[in-house]
Amino acid sequence: MTKRRFNQVSNKIIFLLQKLEILKRKSIFIKIDNTPDFNFTDNSSSEEDYYFRNYFKFNKFFTWVTSVNFGTIRIYHYDDFLRLSEEYKIHFDSFKDLKFIKQIHKIDKDAFHNNGFETELDEFKMKDIRLNRIDNYEKRIYYEGKFYGDNYYIDPIDFGYYSTATLIGFKAKPGNFYEEIIAESYLLFLEKKFKLAYFLIFTALENFVNLKLQSHKEKKELKDKVNLAFSSKFSDISKHEIYCSIIGEYDNYAEIRNQIAHGNMTTELMEENVEELFVFILTLILVYEKSLNHFSEIVD
Repeated sequence: MTKRRFNQVSNKIIFLLQKLEILKRKSIFIKIDNTPDFNFTDNSSSEEDYYFRNYFKFNKFFTWVTSVNFGTIRIYHYDDFLRLSEEYKIHFDSFKDLKFIKQIHKIDKDAFHNNGFETELDEFKMKDIRLNRIDNYEKRIYYEGKFYGDNYYIDPIDFGYYSTATLIGFKAKPGNFYEEIIAESYLLFLEKKFKLAYFLIFTALENFVNLKLQSHKEKKELKDKVNLAFSSKFSDISKHEIYCSIIGEYDNYAEIRNQIAHGNMTTELMEENVEELFVFILTLILVYEKSLNHFSEIVD
C-alpha cells in the first residue's frame, strides 16, 4: 500500500491511537437515572414529556474519555431479574443490578437484548438518550433524554431503565508517560486548543525517543535522536519505506513548534495543521513500537 492509500484512511488520528492501544473501546451497561430536570418540565402528575439530564462515572474504566455512543435501551422489572437468576443460576442482589447484567452477558451475549421490555410500556415511552458532555476532570459522562409518562415512571421501585454504552478512552499505564502526554494533547485538540495540542504532541515524541534511547540528559537535537532511534531499531533506515517517506516533513513541523514556543507565529494554526502533525508523530511511534516497514502493514 502506498502512502497515498494510507492517507485515504478516515479518522486517521483515532485509527492510529487505537493501533497503538492508547485509545481503547469498551462496551458497558448503565442504569439510566431519568429524574427530570424540573427547570424544563413542570412538576405535575399528568402525562407529559419529561426532560432529564444526569451522569455516570467512568473512572473505573478510563483516565480520559473521548467519545460515547449509547445503544440498546431495555426496561427490566424485578421479576425479569429473578427469572434470569433462576435460568442462569446466578444470585441476584437488587443493589448490584449492573453487576448481575454483566455476569449474564458473559454467559449469553444476547441475553440483555432478548429480555426485559422495549422502551414503550403501557403509558410510558423512553423517547431518546444522548450524550450531553464529557467531563474528564470529574470523570463524569453527562447524558440527557426525554420520556413520556407521569410521576409513576420517575425513579420506579420495582423496575429500571438500562442501556448499553460504548466508550472510547485512555487509561494511564505505569512507565509510559509519553502515552499520557499523547492522550492529553489529543484532548486539547478536541477542545480546539490547537497551539497547546501542537506543542504537547511534540513533547510526547521527545519523551518517547528519550525513553527508547535512555537519553533524557543528552543535549542532542530531537531530529538527531529520532534518526538514531530508528537507525538502531531497523537494519537499513535508508530503505525503510515509511520512515523515508515521511521524515522529510519533520523540519516544517519543528519550525511551527518553535514559533509557538517563542510566541512569534506569523500565520494562524488551523485544525488540519495539528491533525497532520498528530498523524506524523503517531505514525513514527507506531512504526517503531510494532517494527513496521511498509504502509500496507499499518492497515492490516
